[in-house]
Amino acid sequence: MIIYFLDVRVPRLSFKEKMRSLDWFGNVIIIASTTAVVIALTWGGIKFAWTSANVLVPLILGLFGLGGFVWYEFYVPTHPVLPFQVLSSRTSLSGYTQAFFGNFFQFATVYYLPLYYQACKNITPLMSGVNTLPLSLGIMPFAMASGISIAKTGRYRPQLWSSWAFLLLAAGLFSTLKVDSNKGAGAGFQIFMAVGLGVLQAAPFFPILAPIDISLNPNALAFFMFVRFFSQTLGISIGGTIIQNALQDKLPAEFISQLPTGTSIVYSVVEIIPTLDEPLQTNVRVAFGEALKTFWQVLIGIAALGLMSSLFMKGLPLHTSTDRASGLPNEEEKPGPFLEDMESALPNEQGKPTLFLKDIESSFTVQVDDPK
Repeated sequence: MIIYFLDVRVPRLSFKEKMRSLDWFGNVIIIASTTAVVIALTWGGIKFAWTSANVLVPLILGLFGLGGFVWYEFYVPTHPVLPFQVLSSRTSLSGYTQAFFGNFFQFATVYYLPLYYQACKNITPLMSGVNTLPLSLGIMPFAMASGISIAKTGRYRPQLWSSWAFLLLAAGLFSTLKVDSNKGAGAGFQIFMAVGLGVLQAAPFFPILAPIDISLNPNALAFFMFVRFFSQTLGISIGGTIIQNALQDKLPAEFISQLPTGTSIVYSVVEIIPTLDEPLQTNVRVAFGEALKTFWQVLIGIAALGLMSSLFMKGLPLHTSTDRASGLPNEEEKPGPFLEDMESALPNEQGKPTLFLKDIESSFTVQVDDPK
C-alpha cells in the first residue's frame, strides 16, 4: 500500500551521485562501535568476567568509537549522517534522550516481565504471555491518544511529563512484587506501564523535530531510529546482565555449580524450576523474585533519568509545512498572499523565525486549476 499510495517527489540523482552522497566512513564507524559495545555487554558476567580483556577491550573501543563518530560527523563529511544542526537545540537533545531511555525501559520490560510469571509463579511460557496481555494491548491505544492530543493542542510537554511519571509509578509498584503476590496486582500495574510506554511511542518525535529546519527531518528521524534500535538492544542486554548478576548472589552456590558454564543462568534455570524438589524450588523462585526486584529498581532510575531529561525541552510551535524538496508530484502550487507577513510571526528558541518563507510556503498555497 505504501508503494502504491506514497507517490512523492524525490531528488533526481544518478546512482553514482547517490553513492557519493553517502557517508561511508561515518557508517562504518557507527556500525563497528555499536557492535563492539553490544558484544561487550552481552559477554560481560556470562561468557567472560567483567574485568576480562574480552569484555573491556570491545567496550572501551566501542565507547571511544561512538565519541569519535560524533566528532567526525560534526567536522569532516560533506553529507554527514548526523548533521550538527540536528543536535544543536536542547529541546532536540531532550527528545533524543527521552527516546533512548524510553526504548531502553520498554524492551527491558517486555523481554523480562514474562520471566516473573515463569520463574516466580511457575507457569508456562504461553500463560506468561497471557498474563502480560494488559501491557501488550494497552500500549497502542495510549500511543494513539497521545498523538491525537498533541495534534489537537499543539503541545507535547504535558504528555511526556505524565508518561515518565507513570513509568516511575509502574516500576516502583513492580519492585514490590514477590513470589506470593496476587496475579491481579501485576495485571493492574501493567496498565500504568502501558500508559507511559504508549505515550513514549509517539511523543518524542515532536521535541526532536520542532526546533530544526524541516529540510533536516530525514536526518533527524534517521538518527532517532538509530537511537531507538540501539537503546532497545542495550535494554535487553543490560537487563539480562542485571538479573544474571543478582541470581549469582541469590542462588545457592552448590546449585549454580551444577549449571552449564558460559551460559545465561536466567534461561538455564527457568525451564528446570518445575522439576526441582522442595525446598530448593522455593528457594530458586524466591531468588528470581529478588533478582527481578533489583531489575525494577534499576528501571526506576532509568525512568527518573528520562523525567529529568524531559525538563530541558521547551514548548515550541510545531511545524505546519513540508519540505519543498518532497511532496506530491503533478501539483502546481503558487504562494498564498500573506507569506511575507508570516516570516516574523513565529519565534524560535533564539528569538528568530521558526518557519522561514521557504519552509512555510507550501502551507499557504492554493491549487491552480487545470486550464483544460
